[in-house]
Amino acid sequence: MEDTEQTINRDFSYSKLPEISLSNNIKLLEINIENNEEKSFLPTKTSMEGEIETEDKKNNVESTIKPGKLWFSREFLVQFGIIYVASLLMFITGMHTGWVGPTILKLSSNNSEIPLTSTEVSWLAAMVPFGGGIGPTFGAILANKIGRKNTILLTTVPEIFTWITVILAKDSYCLCIAQFIRGVTGGSAFAVIPMYVGEISSPKFRGIMGTLSVLQHHAGLFFETALVPYISISSNAGIAITIPTFLILVFIWMPESPYYFLMKNQRENAGKSLRILSQNNKIEKQLDQLERIVQEEQNEVQNFTEIFRVKNNRVSFILCLGIMSIQHLTGFVPLLVYAQLILDKSNSPIDPYISGIIIQGFGQQLQRNGRDKDGSYGTFA
Repeated sequence: MEDTEQTINRDFSYSKLPEISLSNNIKLLEINIENNEEKSFLPTKTSMEGEIETEDKKNNVESTIKPGKLWFSREFLVQFGIIYVASLLMFITGMHTGWVGPTILKLSSNNSEIPLTSTEVSWLAAMVPFGGGIGPTFGAILANKIGRKNTILLTTVPEIFTWITVILAKDSYCLCIAQFIRGVTGGSAFAVIPMYVGEISSPKFRGIMGTLSVLQHHAGLFFETALVPYISISSNAGIAITIPTFLILVFIWMPESPYYFLMKNQRENAGKSLRILSQNNKIEKQLDQLERIVQEEQNEVQNFTEIFRVKNNRVSFILCLGIMSIQHLTGFVPLLVYAQLILDKSNSPIDPYISGIIIQGFGQQLQRNGRDKDGSYGTFA
């Protein structure tokens, strides 16, 4: 028995690995693991992320920018500046409606510069909606014929002459003509501005860019409502004329939509616009993608009648028409236009001009809460 135990112990002692050898092996194993991680031989997290990274992400500037810094990137600032200037046309359009309410109250008074009867007041208030009914058709046609940028500029030019007409007006006819022209240009603005904003803004910024034009419209409306009561009509026109003048002088240097250039088979010009808008020289993949989208849309939509012949287009048209009709049939616009005059006739203890400013402020807030923040569309990817 003792011999057997001695034999087992002896065999066990011979079979043990030396401590030095075992520690060396462990160290070598650790070194190998570290080397494998550095060389990405093992499927580590870093290597897996690199394997699934697409070429589009590599070529996109936003892949190198943290999400929190996107809003302060050059791309965002450039697009925001361009759209802010373009959206001044929406500010001007808001001024059309804001100008009417306090102006008709002034012109209906006994010491009016241009005395108006109740019938003339009604015509003056109706001219902007009347012109606005035909304006979008011109805006859409011109946008496809001469470009989005040129349409915005062409729409802004008559605004200068309408304010000059107001300064020189001696009767209600001149004011009505000026308001009708404003209605046409305002309707054109509602057609071309969302088009331009959607096409030049990248998807990650498109929501806030679309909201900007809506806010500009409400700001213009409130601006005139607050300004007109405290200065003369001609002085107000002199101040208002500076806004379309500024818009023309600045916006003439802005880029055209790359979408429009591709519609006209001007790929080189589209590339130049895209480089400015994205602040990136690697735009070939974006340009190819945009070109495919333009081609698909041109193949799908051949003429105007397809709005009614294709079921999806027909449903979309009916929904949009219904929503816009409900919004205007509520009487929101007539209420804003006649608010000061109604309050004056009702002998309200509050000054009608102050009441008008309050109504405009609350009315804009309610309308803004009920409106989609991203009313724009586009294909700039």
